[in-house]
Amino acid sequence: MRRLIVHIGNPKTGSTSIQDFLFHNRTALADQGILFPIADGETSQAHAALPKSLTGGRLGPGQGQLTFPELKRRIAASHAPDILLSSEFFILAHEHPAISAAVGQLAAELDLALTIVLCVRPQPGWINSAYTQAVKQLRMALPFREFLDRSLEFKIYDLMRCSDPWINLKPDHFVALPFTRSHLTPSLEAAFLSAAGLDHVAIEQMVKTRTANRSPGSFTIEASRRVAVQMKRHKIADDAARSAAQRVIASWTKAHGWDALPFNGIRKPLRDVVWAHFASTNAAFARRAWGKSWDELFADERDEAVAPNLANRETCSPADLRAINLCVREACAAAGLDLAGLGDSTTG
Repeated sequence: MRRLIVHIGNPKTGSTSIQDFLFHNRTALADQGILFPIADGETSQAHAALPKSLTGGRLGPGQGQLTFPELKRRIAASHAPDILLSSEFFILAHEHPAISAAVGQLAAELDLALTIVLCVRPQPGWINSAYTQAVKQLRMALPFREFLDRSLEFKIYDLMRCSDPWINLKPDHFVALPFTRSHLTPSLEAAFLSAAGLDHVAIEQMVKTRTANRSPGSFTIEASRRVAVQMKRHKIADDAARSAAQRVIASWTKAHGWDALPFNGIRKPLRDVVWAHFASTNAAFARRAWGKSWDELFADERDEAVAPNLANRETCSPADLRAINLCVREACAAAGLDLAGLGDSTTG
């Protein structure tokens, strides 16, 4: 029986790197009986267009145009035993039930066995990565602690809630891959393919793609956050201004090596707060997905020493603060902000 394998996320669990690998090796995968479908002429590396077509979400650059009718046609025309879809936007089925329903209907109509793959990461590191992603895109102006406090109530971090729509489809296989160093050996790509039941795939000769969404350092994050504060204050939200500011920050980052040490806003007391907040739902999910204790499975992450490296007046030298401030001013100018009206507010 042919299989439909759907990688549904989660966000910040290597999804972009996995998709980058699958996209650039789609011909080699096809030679081994795996269809990674894209629409004609697409350069999209994932299948964001499929769930977004059912949520009304705006498609960003490079997110593709593949629709469910076109996907159905491509699967029907293919002889590949395995069809592989990947988008972290599939995880939004808890808010948009039409997403999981459409996948279930597709599998039923084409008589495909259904495998759902979910990558799982403990929430402290997950929230930290979500923060860095939002800040470097200049879409987040909050300090880390305030972002973390708000994140505790976000439904996306409730693994039971997010997995329920997919479990309710009664897939042939529901696979939760722990996003930990020990479980991702020898590589993220190999671990993912194994979790998806594709251990037979020979990846040794495939294109080794870059690690996508590499974590920025604390200086990059602080400069980006301050620029985001000014853009929000001056109601500048267009993509062109945001991109211009990002290019300036990237130039400073490269010139000064600001990304050598990834940003970490988590210290042990905060980690304990987050761990305790999600303890009951994580325990229930672990029992369902693995038949094991959450704390047992993620013991290394639970006990790992953490060292926050925020960039602020208490932790930075005067020279470092001046560099961050100069970067912010240049980035704000690139975004079209009137520097005369900024005063010293870029320093805070």
